[in-house]
Amino acid sequence: MRIDPINIWKKLLERLGFSVLSLAEKCRIAFGAAVVFILAIALLLPYIWMGQLTRKASLDASRAKAETLFRQHFQVDRHMTGLEPLTDTGTVLKPDSPEIVWIRFNGAPDESIEQLDMLHKSMVEQLLEQEREDNINVIRAAEGIETHYVRVFRAKDGCINCHNPQGAGRVFSRNEPIGAAIIQR
Repeated sequence: MRIDPINIWKKLLERLGFSVLSLAEKCRIAFGAAVVFILAIALLLPYIWMGQLTRKASLDASRAKAETLFRQHFQVDRHMTGLEPLTDTGTVLKPDSPEIVWIRFNGAPDESIEQLDMLHKSMVEQLLEQEREDNINVIRAAEGIETHYVRVFRAKDGCINCHNPQGAGRVFSRNEPIGAAIIQR
């Protein structure tokens, strides 16, 4: 038995009720479908762009908090000159704030990250494997929107100037992972 695609098409149009439409009605339907398609494309592009801007704003806010932590030399409770650092809700940031967690790597990072949950542990491990990347931002929509930012600090030239055998602090070698800042919002 041979399948005739033209007959199948005609029967499909009859079932849908389109075979009785005039050419003008078919053109109106096609034009309406084209307008809907063009509007969907025109609105989809700004929607995608705004999503990317939202991600960038979240990344920049978390990066700024990590930079503040770095500028205070990993001592959140030390008195700053100028304004006190604030949380997202506008309250003064305390050293025991659950929003910012500092994990120090004392020689072996594996021992320090065992206390983390699976998400943060995998993020820190991923950053430790990569020499070029130093931060990751993950946005999850669970019970609202959660942002998880992890930055691994590595010893740079400025760190090695103070943390050397003649200095007061622990000795670091270049690019050695010092610790990780975990910021949850």
